[in-house]
Amino acid sequence: ECCELGQALQKLRRALKGTTPVTAGQARAKMDEEAGDVMLLLDCLEDEVLVDLDAARESARQKLQRWYGRAFGGD
Repeated sequence: ECCELGQALQKLRRALKGTTPVTAGQARAKMDEEAGDVMLLLDCLEDEVLVDLDAARESARQKLQRWYGRAFGGD
């Protein structure tokens, strides 16, 4: 599912550049569908206690702070 989301994102990028016959709206709809699939899978993994989404969100928050700091020289 994650790979399909990545492919949909690349299709959207190409649609926004005009290098594919797919419209940006069609590509965005496909990306939304694939994102929903990934979200569903993550929810299922959390239900089976195979992933902790709160811990994942905290990890993402910390990474975002590091990336922001690198990009803009601050926290």
